[in-house]
Amino acid sequence: MLDPKGRFELKENAIRARYGHAKRLGVKIDYQEDEERKILYHGTSAVNLKSILEEGIKPMKRHMVHLAASIQDAIETALRKDRNIVIFEINAEKLRKEGFKIYKASDRIYVTSYVPPSAIRRYEIMTCKPR
Repeated sequence: MLDPKGRFELKENAIRARYGHAKRLGVKIDYQEDEERKILYHGTSAVNLKSILEEGIKPMKRHMVHLAASIQDAIETALRKDRNIVIFEINAEKLRKEGFKIYKASDRIYVTSYVPPSAIRRYEIMTCKPR
């Protein structure tokens, strides 16, 4: 499969990204709100650990925070940034209780506007060897 994370879709005879936008394109993406998932994951470079624990996970240059359904997907995403990574386990139920909606962008990827530090359940720092 060329698009295992379901990032792209065919809509109105055009291919477009369902998530990961860095620019406002005036295209409405129809995400399904998720109210069932209990745990999600976010992977990034370990240099971001301190600021995330203090300020939460922000979308930064994107429009939404990306969360993975599996630890493996979070690791894969983080390794695109660095070899010293951190994987956060996100309490999705707590995120919802604090008023943040979670949307299913694909079978493996979820998005939200922000993850406050209070919704971070735990984290693990890893160092991965180059391939």
